[in-house]
Amino acid sequence: MLRIPLPLLILGAVLLHAQNDAVAAAIAAMQQGDLHSAEQQLQAELKTRPGNPAALAVLGVVLDQEKKFDEAESAYKRALAIDPSEPTLLNNYGNHLLAAGHVEAARQMFLRTVAVHPSDKNANVQLARLAVDRKRGVEALTYLEHLSRADRDGVDVDLLFGMALSSVRRYGEAEDHFRRVQAAKPDDFDAVYALGLAASKAKHAEQAQQALEHALELQPGNADVLYDLAVVNLQQDKGIEAMALLVRGARIAPERADIQLLLAQSAARLGYFEDSIAAWDKYLSLKPADDAAVRERAFAAAAIGKSPESALQDLAAFTQKHPTDAVGHYELGTALSASEPAQAAEELTRAIKLKPTLSAAYVARGLLSHRQGNNDAALRDFAAAAKQEPHNPRILDRLGEAYLAANHPDAALPVLQKAADIAPQDASVLLHLGRALTKAGQTSAAAGVFARYRKLDVRAGNPLHGGGLVEFLSLPPGEQQARYRTGVERTVAAQPDNVEAQVKYLELLLEDGKRQQAREVCRTILNLKPSGELLAEGGRALLEAEEYATAEEFLKKGMAAAGSLPELQSELAQARFYSAGPQAGLAERREF
Repeated sequence: MLRIPLPLLILGAVLLHAQNDAVAAAIAAMQQGDLHSAEQQLQAELKTRPGNPAALAVLGVVLDQEKKFDEAESAYKRALAIDPSEPTLLNNYGNHLLAAGHVEAARQMFLRTVAVHPSDKNANVQLARLAVDRKRGVEALTYLEHLSRADRDGVDVDLLFGMALSSVRRYGEAEDHFRRVQAAKPDDFDAVYALGLAASKAKHAEQAQQALEHALELQPGNADVLYDLAVVNLQQDKGIEAMALLVRGARIAPERADIQLLLAQSAARLGYFEDSIAAWDKYLSLKPADDAAVRERAFAAAAIGKSPESALQDLAAFTQKHPTDAVGHYELGTALSASEPAQAAEELTRAIKLKPTLSAAYVARGLLSHRQGNNDAALRDFAAAAKQEPHNPRILDRLGEAYLAANHPDAALPVLQKAADIAPQDASVLLHLGRALTKAGQTSAAAGVFARYRKLDVRAGNPLHGGGLVEFLSLPPGEQQARYRTGVERTVAAQPDNVEAQVKYLELLLEDGKRQQAREVCRTILNLKPSGELLAEGGRALLEAEEYATAEEFLKKGMAAAGSLPELQSELAQARFYSAGPQAGLAERREF
């Protein structure tokens, strides 16, 4: 957590009304760093005039700087007995109490200060800092708003504003204040990290990633930054990148249960259930009493059929212990759907009754009804799930497929078209949309959709994977690259028609400078009718390798398949510039 530094003890232009030449000389000595002389001069003055409040107040400042807190305490109390409402004296005594660790007494002194001088900068800033420490953001903001406009300028005040706003979840406003702090201190870790956290909470993922990556550069071994950067990557559906960060964090801080928890959840989301189970095991070794984790581990095990009886027993035991947990009944029902469909339906129905907004339970029950030939029940459940998540393309696809099965292509069409708009590269959605268009008699439109479908790699998606991703991400970069290369070469040899693997192989060949072999692979790729995205990926690799003519061919075909995207148009113009001359490249840009 960011800390606001204690201010220097306050002197001011006119410290107290009774200031004299001896006090002024002591102040000058103190400002020159000669604390011993300043103390001697003030002690001499107080022997002559023991009731001089200015001498007592300045003596307190000097003694504080000499870390003589007990003697300073006495000086301040004597001064306050003479002049109990002087703001500078109250401020200095409050700062003294903070430095001595007497937080509540200091707060009371600053409250006395603002009672006399409501807009006093030091007192309001200190009260705001203390309120932030006590997680009272509204109170902190109240004190900060007492400051004049001029007094609000400055890094420390911006820092406090940002912290106070974050504590009341006004993250966008906090981000603005932290950005000003970071601009003033571009390599201050605390400022950069605070900016990243505020941007993340404000759902400004790109800004958060930029700030947190900078924070990670400043402190590469900081597990907090690794965790928070992983969260931001997950917000952007960058699951592999998030897992790589979490693996680093787990290696640095193996005792961090939150890292293992997020690693387990992320691995399951990507379909790496073996890795998820291993992460759950590590998490449970740290948090053995977390029943929900036992449930999730069992659900992951059931998904890949690992010790299925034990997994079912764990899920059943969880629902018995937590009978009102909707997710537990949903997961038990899903796990039972293949072996005990009737019992599975009962569990899924319980889940829906407990939590009518649990869309996953509707989908699972709909799939169960669909497999049993009860299409009306499936339609009702898919429609209920789509109502909960109207922009989820997988749910819309299920609903559209159910309408098709019920021979209602007119009802299926708008649903599947919406799914295709949301997920234009989803092969299942395009296949079902094409069928709906055909049944509706729109054969020309159907032909166009089927053409798009045929250009996709229908094997793409989120299949169940074996384990090994965490192990791979744990390797040093050189070993990762070697293993990746071996995997690509093995896949190309075993599956020569795997166009995605061929594109990765092309990239490796270009990196190695094997240009002739790369050109042969280019022919193979083009003959496999790749998607626009894969053509664009290959075109970029060729452009970087200065294979401009072939890059132009790939990028042109990529644009034809994926549409005239601005970034592709720019890259095509660059390739054209080098392959056919400046005029051709400029003409390409003018067309855009």
